[in-house]
Amino acid sequence: MNFGGAKPDSPGPKDPDLLPRQSAAPPPCPRCELVKSQCTKTIINYQKSHRKKIEALRTELKSARQQVDSLQRQLHGYKNAARIVPVVVALAGATWIILLKRLRRSKSPAASPPPPHPPAGPEEQQEQLPVAPVADLAQADPATDV
Repeated sequence: MNFGGAKPDSPGPKDPDLLPRQSAAPPPCPRCELVKSQCTKTIINYQKSHRKKIEALRTELKSARQQVDSLQRQLHGYKNAARIVPVVVALAGATWIILLKRLRRSKSPAASPPPPHPPAGPEEQQEQLPVAPVADLAQADPATDV
Protein backbone atom coordinates (compact mmCIF):
# COMPACT_ATOMS: atom_id res chain seq x y z
CA MET A 1 0.00 0.00 0.00
CA ASN A 2 1.37 3.29 -1.00
CA PHE A 3 -0.25 6.44 0.39
CA GLY A 4 1.18 8.98 -2.01
CA GLY A 5 4.81 8.60 -0.93
CA ALA A 6 7.77 7.70 -3.09
CA LYS A 7 7.95 4.19 -4.44
CA PRO A 8 10.47 2.05 -2.66
CA ASP A 9 13.42 0.92 -4.73
CA SER A 10 13.72 -2.39 -3.04
CA PRO A 11 10.89 -4.63 -1.95
CA GLY A 12 12.14 -4.47 1.65
CA PRO A 13 13.08 -7.15 4.10
CA LYS A 14 11.18 -10.39 3.91
CA ASP A 15 11.44 -11.05 7.63
CA PRO A 16 9.00 -8.90 9.66
CA ASP A 17 11.16 -9.29 12.81
CA LEU A 18 13.93 -7.15 11.36
CA LEU A 19 11.89 -3.92 11.56
CA PRO A 20 9.63 -3.97 14.58
CA ARG A 21 6.54 -1.81 14.15
CA GLN A 22 3.99 -0.83 16.77
CA SER A 23 0.95 -1.08 14.51
CA ALA A 24 0.01 -2.24 11.08
CA ALA A 25 -0.93 1.31 10.06
CA PRO A 26 1.37 3.15 7.68
CA PRO A 27 3.67 5.76 9.14
CA PRO A 28 1.99 9.14 9.63
CA CYS A 29 2.66 11.98 7.28
CA PRO A 30 2.01 15.69 7.83
CA ARG A 31 -0.91 15.60 5.44
CA CYS A 32 -2.49 12.69 7.32
CA GLU A 33 -1.96 14.45 10.64
CA LEU A 34 -3.86 17.45 9.29
CA VAL A 35 -6.72 15.21 8.24
CA LYS A 36 -6.69 13.50 11.63
CA SER A 37 -6.91 16.80 13.51
CA GLN A 38 -9.74 17.91 11.24
CA CYS A 39 -11.53 14.63 11.90
CA THR A 40 -11.03 15.06 15.63
CA LYS A 41 -12.48 18.57 15.50
CA THR A 42 -15.38 17.37 13.39
CA ILE A 43 -16.08 14.54 15.80
CA ILE A 44 -15.94 16.93 18.76
CA ASN A 45 -18.36 19.29 16.98
CA TYR A 46 -20.70 16.40 16.23
CA GLN A 47 -20.56 15.32 19.88
CA LYS A 48 -21.38 18.86 21.04
CA SER A 49 -24.23 19.07 18.57
CA HIS A 50 -25.48 15.67 19.67
CA ARG A 51 -25.38 16.71 23.34
CA LYS A 52 -27.34 19.86 22.53
CA LYS A 53 -29.94 17.85 20.62
CA ILE A 54 -30.25 15.36 23.46
CA GLU A 55 -30.64 18.19 26.00
CA ALA A 56 -33.30 19.84 23.82
CA LEU A 57 -35.13 16.52 23.49
CA ARG A 58 -34.99 15.99 27.27
CA THR A 59 -36.40 19.47 27.84
CA GLU A 60 -39.12 18.85 25.27
CA LEU A 61 -39.93 15.49 26.85
CA LYS A 62 -40.16 17.07 30.30
CA SER A 63 -42.52 19.81 29.08
CA ALA A 64 -44.60 17.23 27.17
CA ARG A 65 -44.94 15.12 30.32
CA GLN A 66 -46.01 18.18 32.31
CA GLN A 67 -48.57 19.01 29.64
CA VAL A 68 -49.87 15.43 29.69
CA ASP A 69 -50.20 15.57 33.49
CA SER A 70 -52.06 18.88 33.25
CA LEU A 71 -54.42 17.52 30.60
CA GLN A 72 -55.03 14.36 32.64
CA ARG A 73 -55.95 16.46 35.69
CA GLN A 74 -58.26 18.56 33.53
CA LEU A 75 -59.87 15.44 32.06
CA HIS A 76 -60.33 14.02 35.57
CA GLY A 77 -62.10 17.25 36.57
CA TYR A 78 -64.38 17.03 33.55
CA LYS A 79 -65.22 13.41 34.31
CA ASN A 80 -66.10 14.31 37.90
CA ALA A 81 -68.26 17.18 36.68
CA ALA A 82 -69.99 14.87 34.21
CA ARG A 83 -70.84 12.54 37.09
CA ILE A 84 -71.98 15.30 39.45
CA VAL A 85 -73.98 17.55 37.08
CA PRO A 86 -76.85 15.10 36.39
CA VAL A 87 -77.28 14.48 40.11
CA VAL A 88 -77.32 18.21 40.85
CA VAL A 89 -79.81 18.85 38.04
CA ALA A 90 -82.09 16.08 39.33
CA LEU A 91 -81.95 17.44 42.88
CA ALA A 92 -82.61 20.99 41.68
CA GLY A 93 -85.58 19.81 39.62
CA ALA A 94 -87.02 17.88 42.55
CA THR A 95 -86.57 20.90 44.81
CA TRP A 96 -88.38 23.17 42.34
CA ILE A 97 -91.26 20.71 42.02
CA ILE A 98 -91.62 20.51 45.81
CA LEU A 99 -91.50 24.30 46.14
CA LEU A 100 -94.12 24.78 43.41
CA LYS A 101 -96.46 22.29 45.08
CA ARG A 102 -96.10 24.07 48.42
CA LEU A 103 -96.76 27.44 46.81
CA ARG A 104 -99.91 26.10 45.13
CA ARG A 105 -101.13 24.65 48.43
CA SER A 106 -100.47 27.88 50.30
CA LYS A 107 -102.27 29.96 47.62
CA SER A 108 -105.37 27.73 47.33
CA PRO A 109 -106.74 28.17 50.95
CA ALA A 110 -106.31 31.94 50.77
CA ALA A 111 -108.23 32.19 47.49
CA SER A 112 -111.23 30.01 48.50
CA PRO A 113 -113.31 30.26 51.71
CA PRO A 114 -112.47 27.75 54.40
CA PRO A 115 -114.50 24.54 54.18
CA PRO A 116 -117.43 24.27 56.66
CA HIS A 117 -116.86 22.21 59.76
CA PRO A 118 -118.61 18.86 59.85
CA PRO A 119 -121.63 18.65 62.16
CA ALA A 120 -120.57 18.10 65.71
CA GLY A 121 -121.68 15.17 67.81
CA PRO A 122 -123.86 15.59 70.98
CA GLU A 123 -120.86 15.71 73.28
CA GLU A 124 -119.26 18.45 71.25
CA GLN A 125 -122.54 20.44 71.16
CA GLN A 126 -122.78 20.48 74.95
CA GLU A 127 -119.27 21.77 75.18
CA GLN A 128 -120.00 24.48 72.65
CA LEU A 129 -123.09 25.88 74.47
CA PRO A 130 -122.35 29.08 76.34
CA VAL A 131 -122.44 28.66 80.06
CA ALA A 132 -124.43 31.33 81.87
CA PRO A 133 -123.12 32.65 85.16
CA VAL A 134 -124.78 31.31 88.30
CA ALA A 135 -126.24 34.73 89.24
CA ASP A 136 -128.11 34.93 85.95
CA LEU A 137 -129.70 31.53 86.53
CA ALA A 138 -131.06 32.58 89.93
CA GLN A 139 -132.79 35.58 88.52
CA ALA A 140 -134.32 33.68 85.67
CA ASP A 141 -136.18 31.02 87.75
CA PRO A 142 -137.27 32.11 91.26
CA ALA A 143 -139.47 29.02 91.82
CA THR A 144 -136.53 26.72 92.00
CA ASP A 145 -135.20 28.60 94.96
CA VAL A 146 -134.81 26.28 97.86
